[in-house]
Amino acid sequence: MQVVFLASYPRSGNTWARVLLYHALYGSAGVEPSTREIAMRLPDLHVDGEVERSLEAHPPGEGRVIVKTHFPWSSSHPHAGAAAGVILLVRHPRDVLMSSLNFHRVLETKVKDRRTGRDAVLTGADYARAFIKSGGDPVWTSQGFASWEENTRSWMASGLGLLVVRYEDMLDRPAEELARMLGFVGAGAGGEAIARAVAASSFDRMRALEVREKTSSAGKNTFFGGSAKTVRKGIYFMDRARRGASLEAVGPGLDAEFARRFGPVLGGLGDLGYA
Repeated sequence: MQVVFLASYPRSGNTWARVLLYHALYGSAGVEPSTREIAMRLPDLHVDGEVERSLEAHPPGEGRVIVKTHFPWSSSHPHAGAAAGVILLVRHPRDVLMSSLNFHRVLETKVKDRRTGRDAVLTGADYARAFIKSGGDPVWTSQGFASWEENTRSWMASGLGLLVVRYEDMLDRPAEELARMLGFVGAGAGGEAIARAVAASSFDRMRALEVREKTSSAGKNTFFGGSAKTVRKGIYFMDRARRGASLEAVGPGLDAEFARRFGPVLGGLGDLGYA
């Protein structure tokens, strides 16, 4: 069984892409799948046992499985020996920062207050400055995801068959970008099937799926992250499909700090169109 990685730095559209691909490849008109069904077909490398269960369940005649990953590429990447290609999802790192801040609120992330030593709520300005300084989320760096630049460059230089999909283009042309992804994995689909998949994966439908699953089961949701508690507070994994966000609402001067740190990075990745 070959593996096509659906790779991205966190908060770059990976969950949306998984749902789009599921509906195009496996969905049935009018049927709302559970996140468990989606994960069985397009597993998440970061959920224990999910890839293994998916590989066991895939039909023998189906020669590839699409696997979500946030790890950077290396020869020691899990399932590297079976790698047949990569769909690399990229999103402007400023919007990644803002979406990541919301995600930490979904997870109710706490930090140690340096003055008191007690757990404290993560503030937006402190988080933004830590992200800018590290070139990415410090928590995710500690989990092996590297910085935004390191993660992105690793996949672009992997030597694998590569399809780059920008989050911004998914927002503008979801049907076209889905068709490109399907073509890359050798599973073309007609316009009607693609349109149906796009409609089934709309923001409102995905938000409704998040709410339905979080409020109908106990504990945290491994597909979306967070729990019913944060949903009741009006904090969602499916936040807002933002782009071009300013950091000034988070803290004065942050846009300038971001530009100093990421300007050279984005200039060096000019092919992505973010320079």
